[in-house]
Amino acid sequence: MTDPQDERAYELSASSVFKAILQDLQQGVSLDDIACRFHIGLANALVGLTLQLQRHYAFDTVVLSGGVCQNGWLVYLMEQAMPKEMTVLKHRWLPANDQSIAIGQVVSLKTEPHH
Repeated sequence: MTDPQDERAYELSASSVFKAILQDLQQGVSLDDIACRFHIGLANALVGLTLQLQRHYAFDTVVLSGGVCQNGWLVYLMEQAMPKEMTVLKHRWLPANDQSIAIGQVVSLKTEPHH
C-alpha cells in the first residue's frame, strides 16, 4: 500500500504520455484522436489519483478548481469518471483560474474572528 506521507505517491508521470503521443504520431493517428486520448487519459489519471487519496484521507467531496479546470471538456470527463458517491463541486459563477484567489482570500478574511 502506498505511504500517504510520500508526496511522490501522488505524482503523475508525463513520460508515458509523451511516449504514447509520439507513438501515435509515428502511426499516423489523427491529431483530433491524439487530443481525445490525451484528455481522457488525463481525466482518468486525475480521478484515479483522487481515489488513491480518498483511501488515505476520508472524504466524499472533491472540488475541481484551478486553471486546468477552465477546460470544460476535461472537467466533464472527470465528472463522468468520478464514482457517483463522490460529490463534485465546480465553478459556476467565478472563473476557475487564479482570478478567484483574491475572492477566496477576502472571504477567508471576512470569516476569521477579529483579534
